[in-house]
Amino acid sequence: MAGKGPDRWSPGVALSGLSGPMQAIGGLFAMSADAVRFVFRKPFQWREFLEQSWFVARVSLAPTLLVAIPFTVLVSFTLNILLRELGLRICRGLVRLLVR
Repeated sequence: MAGKGPDRWSPGVALSGLSGPMQAIGGLFAMSADAVRFVFRKPFQWREFLEQSWFVARVSLAPTLLVAIPFTVLVSFTLNILLRELGLRICRGLVRLLVR
């Protein structure tokens, strides 16, 4: 507990709740500076780069496809309903060609 007088109202006590987030932000900037510095250091770690890239591509491929395919079907059905409402059934083939 803070004492009486100047210790109680010092800026350190008022801003003590911000020290944790500020240290985290400072750590983020320090890590970013280290990353930029290590990119230009010889030798470049090609093997590590390729392994990390392959991991990211492999992990994100299935969720991307699982979201993209139903979304495409939804857009196709919505456009067909809209064209039917407007009376443009002849243009459905053109729309399918443009969507693909």
